Amino acid sequence: MAWAAGAVAVSCSKTDLRPVPAPGGENDTPVTVSLSSVSPSVSASAFGDANSAVKAVQPLDEGTEDAAIHDLWAIQYDENGQLVGTPYYTSQIPAGVSGTGGVDYTYSGLSVRLTGSGGKSHTVYLIANTGSASRFTVDNDVSIKANLNALAERIADGSELAPDAAGGILMLGIYEGPVSSSATMSVRMKRLAAKVVLRLKSSLSGFTVTGVQLKNVASGMYYCPEPASGTDFPALDATAGSGCHIDYPAEDLAQAVPDGDYKTFTWYVPENLRKATAAVPAAGDRTPDKTDGKATCIEVTGVLREGENCRKGTLRILLGDLGADGKTFDNFDVRRNTVYTVTADIKGLNEGDYRLTVESFDMSNCGMLSPNGTDSVTFDIRKLTKGWQTTMPALGENADLRAELLWTDNAALATQLEIRLDKVNGLLTLKSAGAAEGNAVVALYDSKTAGSGEVLWSWHAWVTKYRPDDAGVATRAANTAYPVTGGQVHTYGTEFQKANGTSRVIMDRNLGATAALYKLVTTNAENYPTYGLFYQWGRKDPFPKSLAGEVSTGNTGSNDKWQLIYNATGVITGYPILKQSLVMLDETVKNPLTYYYHSSGEWNSSPNDDLWGEGGLKSAYDPCPKGWRVAQNGTWDDFDWDSSFGDNPNWAGENVDIAGGLYTAGTVRAFFPASGYLHPFSGMLYRVGNYGYVWSLSVTGGGACSLFFNATGILNLRAGSYRAYGFPVRCIQYVE
Repeated sequence: MAWAAGAVAVSCSKTDLRPVPAPGGENDTPVTVSLSSVSPSVSASAFGDANSAVKAVQPLDEGTEDAAIHDLWAIQYDENGQLVGTPYYTSQIPAGVSGTGGVDYTYSGLSVRLTGSGGKSHTVYLIANTGSASRFTVDNDVSIKANLNALAERIADGSELAPDAAGGILMLGIYEGPVSSSATMSVRMKRLAAKVVLRLKSSLSGFTVTGVQLKNVASGMYYCPEPASGTDFPALDATAGSGCHIDYPAEDLAQAVPDGDYKTFTWYVPENLRKATAAVPAAGDRTPDKTDGKATCIEVTGVLREGENCRKGTLRILLGDLGADGKTFDNFDVRRNTVYTVTADIKGLNEGDYRLTVESFDMSNCGMLSPNGTDSVTFDIRKLTKGWQTTMPALGENADLRAELLWTDNAALATQLEIRLDKVNGLLTLKSAGAAEGNAVVALYDSKTAGSGEVLWSWHAWVTKYRPDDAGVATRAANTAYPVTGGQVHTYGTEFQKANGTSRVIMDRNLGATAALYKLVTTNAENYPTYGLFYQWGRKDPFPKSLAGEVSTGNTGSNDKWQLIYNATGVITGYPILKQSLVMLDETVKNPLTYYYHSSGEWNSSPNDDLWGEGGLKSAYDPCPKGWRVAQNGTWDDFDWDSSFGDNPNWAGENVDIAGGLYTAGTVRAFFPASGYLHPFSGMLYRVGNYGYVWSLSVTGGGACSLFFNATGILNLRAGSYRAYGFPVRCIQYVE
């Protein structure tokens, strides 16, 4: 097709393509064809209230590129649906003439070679604008009509439909009747795509549009008659590849077409019909959850500045038709050969319109990113004033700020992690464009000059397919595993619920882990991805785990080695920096690469029991992602060997190479690796493959509480540990 990669321009004549057969044979009949490209229908999308309005829409201008026919296939079937002759192709299309009365163009005097039907009624599919002289053959599933109807032209990820002067939009016309050389075959051709036009402006003070994207676009155009209303088309059949949907690339806002006060965006999309799954009483109720989640949607994102507050606004416009009465809101169909024009003026925050949502930007220190750029996370850099600082640096296009990669544990992420700093609105957006998984830390500096300035704050990007938020928040049964994208979330027993309430779940893996296990391991290679990162108690920034395959030979750190860590240009050989010192909190923020140790077992010269927010709100230094926090004391009390706690865990054997504990109760199989620790008196790695710990946010005496186990069993459920230790963290669900 003209809009697909590898489109073929054809210039040979039709006699070159199909030699004239002897009379009485297949494709022996020259048939005159008259084509008319039907003007598109006009649909008023169901959209209008205080936030936006739909205005009158206009049909496509006659003679536009998407109305033109450039080439034609003719595929003939008999009365039984069997293929007759061979598919016939021609690129010899006469000049079109502007039409009237619902017709954009007419094409007269066009000739194709078919097979005489002897007076019987045959079906002829006429398909325009494939851009290929080899698209259809006897052997490529057009042997019967049903096979042709199931064929689709796919849209490649990262691209979208677009007509141009050389190739138009795929069209389909169907002729039913006798086939002979004595009668002209008149066929009305319809585009197999819809046209979507967005006219957008914002009258809301302080609101800046930052993104426009078309989502849930059907990824194929089908050579079939128009499907009936009230059906789901295409069907969600992932195995056949026929129900897949894609998102079009985000729009370049600078390339929008001006239209008075409005900016105009235009897309062409395949047919996508989705049934309503719940009542839709008003335009403001047209949200994705009212369908199967695959209704084609315009998503507009923006930044709302309210004094010092900076929030994210998202407007989701689901396409469809108001119906003849203008009051039908449950239609989510995007039909072929139809124009959908939405004129949206964002005027205010109307709580009754659920299509417009406003939320705070992420104020956590960690964001979870999917590989391959399927999502992004945006941090509000005002987070730094929630910590030790009290004032924000000056914002603006020329602000003395920059953001760059500090380190990553996967070399591929050094080039795949996209970092965008919005210095006007004070927003840091991270996105992973490749398939790599792992961890990265991005720092914000108080200088725009590379290699200079101090770190103001830093954030951890956890690039993983794991999506623990999929479980939502509800009353949860004890000792239950709940499936989520990429893994599970868990509850433990009654002690867990006493400590955390009945609505909380806990992750199935350590923070920063690239995998989880639900059984005892048999190899170190299987165990190693579950390790996760190390944290000093009360600090927000992670430290890398041990080297792959590293196992301590005894109670020493002299042989234990760090995992290789990379910056944007190569390996960081001296990280982490080990420094014997007691420091103020601000020094740790400015120096996220430095591991502070001391003979007192502390790193903080002014110890603060509230750094991880025990008994209160999630703190500014909590290392977990949005909606999650460090688990508190009592979370692991169900793991005790005391039979009064119910089901007891099973633990790994004496093979320290694969040491770890498995909590087994109900449907839960929660694995905890013996990933060792960082020593509070030296910062060195110790007992990798021997001992395992997990921090809690709780404090006890002069230390902090942790789960402590080794290869054979649990040693302490609430161990008091020096805060300068480096232990893993496991995050629990958190809602303010």
